[in-house]
Amino acid sequence: MTCFITERISDWTNVVLAYEPVWAIGTGKVATPAQAQEVHSELRKWLQINVSVEVAESTRIIYGGSVTGSNCKELAAQPDVDGFLVGGASLKVCFFFDFFLTRNSWTSSMLPLSRPLLEKSLFLS
Repeated sequence: MTCFITERISDWTNVVLAYEPVWAIGTGKVATPAQAQEVHSELRKWLQINVSVEVAESTRIIYGGSVTGSNCKELAAQPDVDGFLVGGASLKVCFFFDFFLTRNSWTSSMLPLSRPLLEKSLFLS
């Protein structure tokens, strides 16, 4: 299967790999940050060996297993987790607030709206 991938892709610039543990699909369970990092690291090593060092370094590898506002910070801290494929959490505006703060190392005092104001907003009801 993996040979098929490398034979068919000539331009890797727009390729994004997504990983979700099979046991996490639709269950609400999430891999630990260490588990996610281990798999993402192995995917990056595979790219390095089978494609090139440049592709391994530049390809985005994202995690897709039940990402929420409460676990995205720890997952995002992993060196080989480049982003998220968000499911049900994307239906909650506060997820994006938490995620934005996580990815940009901002504090809530730097934003015009606080998380509690977002939660009470009429737009969320």
